[in-house]
Amino acid sequence: MKLDVGWGYALFHFPLNITGKMVRQDIRTKHIKKENFIGTFEFDEKYLGSMESDTMFHDLDGEMKYYFLYYMTVTE
Repeated sequence: MKLDVGWGYALFHFPLNITGKMVRQDIRTKHIKKENFIGTFEFDEKYLGSMESDTMFHDLDGEMKYYFLYYMTVTE
């Protein structure tokens, strides 16, 4: 997911087992819309490990789901 945050861009990387319903219900990600979706990708664990991470609670099985967030500032 990609969002324009005013001063730059934010990229959210969700694992495939996170549903759209979970994204909409979580207070930290509810502003993300379907049109922000840019595709499905595979990422190296070292790359993801360098990004800020947060968790999303899955109310069906009680398992915490991790997602990653990366900000890019605009320099021009």
